[in-house]
Amino acid sequence: MPSNLGPIYFDYHATTPVLPEVEQAMLPFWQKNYGNASSLHSYGQRAKLSVEKARNSVARLLGVPADSLVFTSGATESIHTALAGWTMAQDKTCHIITSNIEHKATYGACSLSQKLGARISYVDCDSNGFVRLDQLVKLLKPGEPTLFSVIHGNNEIGTIQNLSEISELARKHSFAVHVDAAQSVGKTPVPIDQLSVDFLSISGHKVYGPKGVGALYIRNTTNFESLFSGGGQEMNLRAGTHNVPGIVGLGRACEWFSANGPAEALRLQHLQNRLREKLLPLQELLQINGPQQNRLPNNLSITLKKHSLKDLEADFENISYSSGSACNSGPQDPSHVLKAIGVDQKIAANTLRIGLGLYSTEIEVDHFCESLFKTLKKG
Repeated sequence: MPSNLGPIYFDYHATTPVLPEVEQAMLPFWQKNYGNASSLHSYGQRAKLSVEKARNSVARLLGVPADSLVFTSGATESIHTALAGWTMAQDKTCHIITSNIEHKATYGACSLSQKLGARISYVDCDSNGFVRLDQLVKLLKPGEPTLFSVIHGNNEIGTIQNLSEISELARKHSFAVHVDAAQSVGKTPVPIDQLSVDFLSISGHKVYGPKGVGALYIRNTTNFESLFSGGGQEMNLRAGTHNVPGIVGLGRACEWFSANGPAEALRLQHLQNRLREKLLPLQELLQINGPQQNRLPNNLSITLKKHSLKDLEADFENISYSSGSACNSGPQDPSHVLKAIGVDQKIAANTLRIGLGLYSTEIEVDHFCESLFKTLKKG
């Protein structure tokens, strides 16, 4: 192993670095092209044109019409906007169903929607994190407006839900679908144009764009009510001054993924496979959570059976990883995702979430495995 191997970042699920080309695209909008995109003068119109160019870039990656996208501050706002906006648009008691392995932002949005009058239900998942669609169907009530919110690529165990099956059920039983695609967009196909998806949320800082910007796809605005009012921005769907530098950055990141995403996904899958193979000799001392197939190409969730994460500190000093979602309040919080898929709660806290990314290498993967092997073989 090279002695000059620097810090290793294996937490790309939590956030990603901004691409150099994204940073360059954003720079003019801090000091030179700083106009308000709602202003009618030349400064404002230049900003507006840049916002619309970015909207087209995001739409191209997602395969949706540009006028179906609303810019937000990130996936959390997008999820809240979708669920609460849909709830407020209903003229009678409505129903939101979600799974027991969602990101906490979705549970927060469900809580808000419940205060607005929605009834909330939860469906279980199997041991690999796939939603039990038979339970979903049993929860449906004829004539009651229903929205099913589901995370596409799970942020902890990497499970990719079958959106085709969910869409088929949505068409058959006439319920709406919201997809949290913060972790999956750019890493695995999300063919919205072929699916019955009504809302879809993404976040800029998960795709090598800036923090503080995201987008929400809305298929049919007649079934949606805006949460923010006071201005006509975003087709009257989200009032507030545009974050022009952030939106431009998100657009440029989506352009990069449109050109390079498939090749990068294959490279990440190769690294994940290499990681799995090198961990095989340790299978009695650890378990890999989630499915072997139909998972994010950059994710691996590893639970230690006989060691604690504290045991790794000496050999993992230069390796950054996560023990779960970055949105948990602290490292001691038990993972609701691991509990939902049946991981023994006595060892669930000793779980590493490995998130590979653009700058991850084979050398880093090998070093991680050697460090883990060294620790676990100490006894």
